[in-house]
Amino acid sequence: MSIRERLSGNEAAAIAMKQINPDVVAAFPITPSTEIPPQTSITIQAPSPQEATTIVTEKIQEKDPTLPPEALEDTDKTIVAEQQQNEEYQVGVYKINLQKDWSIGTGLGINDDEVYVPLSVSRQYKKDRAIDIQINLDPDKNLEPSGVQVMHRWYF
Repeated sequence: MSIRERLSGNEAAAIAMKQINPDVVAAFPITPSTEIPPQTSITIQAPSPQEATTIVTEKIQEKDPTLPPEALEDTDKTIVAEQQQNEEYQVGVYKINLQKDWSIGTGLGINDDEVYVPLSVSRQYKKDRAIDIQINLDPDKNLEPSGVQVMHRWYF
């Protein structure tokens, strides 16, 4: 039994939605959908795709070194799904990252009774780490910079 990871965009979205079971989904259909080629593929001996799915899931949980590095990659979510419609790739492994790499922010601050407008940019360079830079703008001086701050963040 071959274990491959290839689905149409619609199939991948349907499997993901089925597994996360959301209450509401806002979606926009994409036409035509394109096939997503696998990054890598392996062969697992199993009597059925269902049993192959179980075997692959266990191997990923155990961090089995016989799996390709892509299958063991640390991500926010890993989905191992049977692909009944796909003869070539009968089981798919999907690695999903929910990380947003960049953010911006603004607000209003007060320091020693002086009002300022902070403007910040943040770059999340790893799943659990980011660097921020904040420039404080003085509203009484045509928004001239009045201070700066650089901060490293750890997420846990």
